[in-house]
Amino acid sequence: MNAGVLYLVAKIGFMNKFIGPILILVALTACTKHQPNSSTQLYISMDPNIGTIYNGDSPDTFLVQLINPQQMQALPVVYHLPPGASVSTGKREGGVWKDTINILPNNAHVVTVTSEQGTTHPYVIVWQYVLEKMSFPNLPYTRAQDIFFDGNNIYAGTNNGLLLSDDGGQSFNFINTLDFHPSYAKYVNCVYAEGQTIYAGLITGLAVSHDGGKTFARHDYISPNGYAWGVSTIAVQGDTIYMGTGNGVMISRDRGATFDTTTVGIIRQNSTANIRGIYASGSTVYAGAETGLYISRDGGRTFAIDNNFPDREKELYARVNYLYVNNGVMYLANADGISVTADKGNTFAYYNRDYGLRGALRVVASGDMICVIDGGMVTISTDKGKSFVHYYNEDLWGTEPPTTVAMKGDVIYCGFLNGITVIKTRH
Repeated sequence: MNAGVLYLVAKIGFMNKFIGPILILVALTACTKHQPNSSTQLYISMDPNIGTIYNGDSPDTFLVQLINPQQMQALPVVYHLPPGASVSTGKREGGVWKDTINILPNNAHVVTVTSEQGTTHPYVIVWQYVLEKMSFPNLPYTRAQDIFFDGNNIYAGTNNGLLLSDDGGQSFNFINTLDFHPSYAKYVNCVYAEGQTIYAGLITGLAVSHDGGKTFARHDYISPNGYAWGVSTIAVQGDTIYMGTGNGVMISRDRGATFDTTTVGIIRQNSTANIRGIYASGSTVYAGAETGLYISRDGGRTFAIDNNFPDREKELYARVNYLYVNNGVMYLANADGISVTADKGNTFAYYNRDYGLRGALRVVASGDMICVIDGGMVTISTDKGKSFVHYYNEDLWGTEPPTTVAMKGDVIYCGFLNGITVIKTRH
């Protein structure tokens, strides 16, 4: 934000898109009395056990990063002022000005410094994130299972079918051709899209469209005893589609026309080889399963367990719930946290209960930021895993726990009941 730009609070709604009050940028008229100077300069500090406060892109704006976000309702701060200056809120105690402020999501606290000569300058204190709500169509209990971006399109796989937004999330519409029978077949676990091609992983198999969703061909993956093995994760490389299913890796090498499956080298658990995450790079394929991480060097035809991940004596913690790759770094959501490898599975860094994490269901990353779906919470690290902060779902949207997460740049998209909460970082 440029100098002279101030966040103000306006309690208005915009297509039900924002959570509660939203922030509007208002450009202040540039004039001498509104330029920071030594007589009106403000510095703010707070207890490091609560969090940190720092300047954003503008010296007029202070951003608050909290260890426990629930403390936003009563946040003690100290104003440090030039000699003879005063502030519009708080009171003087022992030579300094103290204040208790409320910066609930999308609220701002405005404080004006008045110099000894009567010159004034406004400042704003805000939470480091802006929250925004993207609502789904008004169907009972529509829950996001997966979020995927293709250019400006946002796809959301849900228990009621596949949703598409082509306007940046202002509105979503169901792609009705996924409303297969029986009704449970429209449950979309995952989605991958590129241009006119859409792959939707169903609990009965895979649905493929090459015309932007107007029509779909459904490929059910049914075992000899009639059991449907759902597709839980998809990776696409050229004409080849790799799918993790309830019983092994399902592969199509002709854009979904034909399929074959394999469990060669994958250790089964309870008679199944449940694949929860998959990634392909050249002829190397990584498959995260309930029994560990597996690597194929022959395009997914055979797999071998990665014995470097993790301690095999802790078999529970070897379970992979999700697999995500960003800039060559692989992130694995495990039963007790997350595991990270930057050397193709040779060594791992572990972030578990020692870092405050519980069993991770999903993990995504971008730059220095890592976001984890951690039980009933969204957990964020902004320093590559050195520290994590938990955000309870009530802070974000309603009382239902988060179901999935995706990132586009440094913007986080969290799937909740009946919509997506967007978490944008202020700068």
